[in-house]
Amino acid sequence: SKLLPCTVTVRVGDLAGVGSAGEASQTIIETIRLYLLHCRTPQNNSSSSTANNNIALPRDLLETAKTTFVNRRVQARSTNQSEPSENDFHRWLTLTRLQTRSRHASTASLDDWNAALRLDDSCVESEA
Repeated sequence: SKLLPCTVTVRVGDLAGVGSAGEASQTIIETIRLYLLHCRTPQNNSSSSTANNNIALPRDLLETAKTTFVNRRVQARSTNQSEPSENDFHRWLTLTRLQTRSRHASTASLDDWNAALRLDDSCVESEA
């Protein structure tokens, strides 16, 4: 099943020790797949707070997310750019969960939200 309900583009630079572009692509794709699999797999350690595989999104983070989404839509309208969609908002929350999972936590923080937005913004900028 798909982790993200949208297309994700990952740009990579030159990789030392990788023979061809096709080999590099396959190596990177496999690395990303393994990382996402690791993020989705419950930890076997019973003391791990992420063992139930759920990431809590606290109310203050959700309020911040809602405000950010609305503000970005207003800003896009005023600058005649395309507005963030529901898919964008969903991607931001998914990236927040992945960021939280990467630090082995069970509750997302505002720092995770901000890191997810910075990552998404840099991906969007690199596509332009």
